[in-house]
Amino acid sequence: MIAMYHFKFFSNIRRSVLGLIVLSIIFSVGLVRAETSHRVGLVVVHGDQVLKQCVEFSEDELTGYEILERSGLDFNADLSNSMGAAICRIDNHGCSYPADDCFCQCQGTPCSFWSYWHLDGGSWRFSGLGTSNYEVNDGDVEGWIWGEGTPNRGGSPPPVVTFEEICAAKPTDTPTFTPPPPPR
Repeated sequence: MIAMYHFKFFSNIRRSVLGLIVLSIIFSVGLVRAETSHRVGLVVVHGDQVLKQCVEFSEDELTGYEILERSGLDFNADLSNSMGAAICRIDNHGCSYPADDCFCQCQGTPCSFWSYWHLDGGSWRFSGLGTSNYEVNDGDVEGWIWGEGTPNRGGSPPPVVTFEEICAAKPTDTPTFTPPPPPR
């Protein structure tokens, strides 16, 4: 009788421990997924090339500068501007700050520089702020284009590319049922 009691007691403990292990695995998988739950679309245009990239991050928001940093693109910036960081060069297009002025090709007319844009309701809006002073959230699309314009109005915006075109749909946590094929 005592042996039967010990068996049930240890069997219940094993079930409890197994249950805790399963719950901890499920919880940790959820945390890993939460770490990459935010995404921003990035469009960069120079010359005839249009680069589209989806940038993932775990924070609730990042600055436009941090999005560029996480994109892995080769760029440099003048961080001393009170309006926020001015992007001088992306992928060998632009000015090599600090050797050159960040707006080295904008000393008169024509004025070429990297203009910063935000997709808002299907249309691009020129950014009045530098990239380090603009907060970006999940689902936003940020745009950069090298070309002629004016520093207070920009120039031609990037081509309109939606978030869905840049960032593929996220996988869902909900399993979906796929019925078996009908018998032949």
